[in-house]
Amino acid sequence: MIPVDPNKRLYYQYLGFLNTQALFKDNLQSLSQFIMPTVKVPPYQDFKLNIPEQLPLGKRIEYFFEYFIGQCEEYKIIKNNVQIIHNKLTLGELDYIIQSNTTPQQYHIELIYKYYLYLEHIENEVQRFMGPNFDDSLEKRLIKINNKQLPLLFKDETKVYLEKVDTENIIQQVCFKGNIFLPYNSSNLLFNDINKSCIQGSYISAEDFLNNSHFKNFSYFFPEKQDWLINIKYCKFWFNYEEILEQLQTMFRQRRAPLLWQKNGEHYNSLFLTF
Repeated sequence: MIPVDPNKRLYYQYLGFLNTQALFKDNLQSLSQFIMPTVKVPPYQDFKLNIPEQLPLGKRIEYFFEYFIGQCEEYKIIKNNVQIIHNKLTLGELDYIIQSNTTPQQYHIELIYKYYLYLEHIENEVQRFMGPNFDDSLEKRLIKINNKQLPLLFKDETKVYLEKVDTENIIQQVCFKGNIFLPYNSSNLLFNDINKSCIQGSYISAEDFLNNSHFKNFSYFFPEKQDWLINIKYCKFWFNYEEILEQLQTMFRQRRAPLLWQKNGEHYNSLFLTF
């Protein structure tokens, strides 16, 4: 089920992308954050973007980023999704080469959009952030960016794909947007390098969710992954506890962490159920 007016679904997703904060403010482990310039958000009537309805979340993020750059005065995209192939072997892909509209400066931008659970018992801050299904982590992502994605720009095999790109003076940055989910009812959490403004909700084990009668008092909606971007306040449809459990059976069998929207009066929360 679509949680909003179908005609405005894509627009609300785009607004969610814009409102997602940078995971870190300046630099993290030698990575420099690309700060998206302030752009006037178009009203729904002027929003002109068409993408396939079933396009997965990651690809949607690319469309939204490209649309955003097209709306801002500071930059333009000169290359995107550049696959580097040598001897029929794909070495990797460069996300974006963008050009300043006011200076000769060029930028290589890697675009990342992630959802992370905060594991408060781990001492090292970067290691505290893990994907909802525990098959991804911030630490692994940073290693991949630093060791594979950014060095790819300077490989000899890449040069043939980068005509008119000044790789001697280019600036490499990441546009790393993140959504952080805290342990349910947690407090006194310490953030040093990571942007606390990325906190978007909480998480709890599926077992605790099923065994705690407290959760029967809420209303719920189970959004498709592409709708995770949408602000909960736009949701028009809600289900009770028993109804939402029926909708979650497939996820429970697969032991995949679903995201639920939770409502109690005028209070809203995004809640991952984990295994």
